[in-house]
Amino acid sequence: MRSISLILVAQMIVWLLPADSSPFAHLTSQSQRVQQDDAHPPKLSLRLSTLNRMIHLGEDLELRMEIWNEGGNDVYVCKQFERMGWPLCSTDFTILDSAGQRGPQFNASSHADSRLKVPLASALIRDWIALSPHHFCGTTVKLDPTSYPLLRVPGDYRVMAEYSSQGLVESYRGALQFEPGEIERLPAKSWQGQIEAEPITITVLAPNR
Repeated sequence: MRSISLILVAQMIVWLLPADSSPFAHLTSQSQRVQQDDAHPPKLSLRLSTLNRMIHLGEDLELRMEIWNEGGNDVYVCKQFERMGWPLCSTDFTILDSAGQRGPQFNASSHADSRLKVPLASALIRDWIALSPHHFCGTTVKLDPTSYPLLRVPGDYRVMAEYSSQGLVESYRGALQFEPGEIERLPAKSWQGQIEAEPITITVLAPNR
């Protein structure tokens, strides 16, 4: 088991479909779905912020992450999007010094086991959120100095974040079980790709003497 590199605050603010909605609610026909897909391709954006741009030497850096649906249709976003190296999706954080050099940091990766079959309905309930247009899901993440040693060095830094996903089907590497046409009839789209947030600047303060 890899060491914990992020202390995750399990307070996710999510603007979603109604809580009692089934993952299969409001199904459309396949032809209607294709027309909607052509007219409104899925588009996400990632926003990064912090309440405190100045931290003391050795303190955790607390970040606010938000994934916004900028498109015209509902889009599936994996629930634990802040995790690093997760096979369904992943967010990688990078800290750059004043010279633009990347500091040392912990990296991790994992892969879905294709031998462990997952029914589509179970995967949707357990792993994914249907994010409505012009809504977002957000969470708070803490970067610790053990995993990001630059937080133990006084100076000015840029913090970058990149979210990536292989999509609803491809993320499971053949382990997802579904019937022909079932994916096309889902009420939300699958999104895959990479997006970067606008970097933010922080200052690590030197200790008082």
